[in-house]
Amino acid sequence: MEYFALLIPIMALSIPIVAILTRARRQGQIGSPEQERRIHVLEERIAALEANAASMRGDVHELENKQRFLTRLLEERQD
Repeated sequence: MEYFALLIPIMALSIPIVAILTRARRQGQIGSPEQERRIHVLEERIAALEANAASMRGDVHELENKQRFLTRLLEERQD
């Protein structure tokens, strides 16, 4: 859960960055090769963050299922 909580601000901050970069690209304001390279690097990093977030969501879901199962076992054992 802690990892998921850290991903929320990361994703929230990455969305405006991508929007600014894509708007600037559409308007033709970005043109130098150095800026293009930086944009490409940022896009790759954002894609990697999104992939990590998806992976962690799966892990969190799996952990929640295991926790529910163990809780159910403990409750049945007490009865």
